[in-house]
Amino acid sequence: YWALLMPSFCRSGWELAATLVRRWPVLVLLACSAIVGTTWHWGLRLNASRSAPRGLYRMLTAAPSRGAFVAVCLPPDVARFGRVRGYLGPGDCPGGVQAAIKQVIAMPGDIVDVSPAGIRVNDRRLPNSATSAVDSAGRPLPHVPWGRHPVPPEQVWLLGTGDPRSWDSRYFGPLSLAHVRATVAPVLTLD
Repeated sequence: YWALLMPSFCRSGWELAATLVRRWPVLVLLACSAIVGTTWHWGLRLNASRSAPRGLYRMLTAAPSRGAFVAVCLPPDVARFGRVRGYLGPGDCPGGVQAAIKQVIAMPGDIVDVSPAGIRVNDRRLPNSATSAVDSAGRPLPHVPWGRHPVPPEQVWLLGTGDPRSWDSRYFGPLSLAHVRATVAPVLTLD
C-alpha cells in the first residue's frame, strides 16, 4: 500500500519543488516587500551611509537635542546639489531624495566656529571635523564661510560623525528645524 502511494507523493513533492524553484524571484520579491513594509510601519529605517553608524534606526517623536541623531530632508537646492553629486540617493523627501541621518552638534544660541582645522562648538573642538576642499571624486567642495556662526532660533548644525568626509553643515550650513523629519535612535548598528 505505501509503495503505491510513495511514487505519487514523491512526484508531487518534486513537482512542488520544481514550481518553487521556477518562482523563486516572485517569492523573494514578496518576502522583501513584506520586510520593507513591516519595518516602515514600525518606523524603522536603514542607514547605509557612513555619516552615522550604519544599521537600523527607529524614528522617534522626541524633539531634536544636542548629540541626538536626526533624519532630515535637506532644503531643495541643497538636496539637488547632493543628488547630482551622488551624495544622496533617491528617496521620499521633497525633490525625490533620501533623508540624511546626521548628529545634532549645535542648537539655537550655540556658537559654531568653522576653520580649515575643524569645528568648535561653544569653544569645544569636535574631532574629525576639518573641512575638505574637494570631495572623494576630487571635485571642488563649497563650504560655509570660515569664522564664527551664532546658531539662530529654530536652526541646528549637523555633523556626520561616522566619516570625516561626510557632507553636512560644514558645507551647507545650519538647517531649519522644519527640515528635521524625526529624531532617530539606533536599533542595530554595524559600526
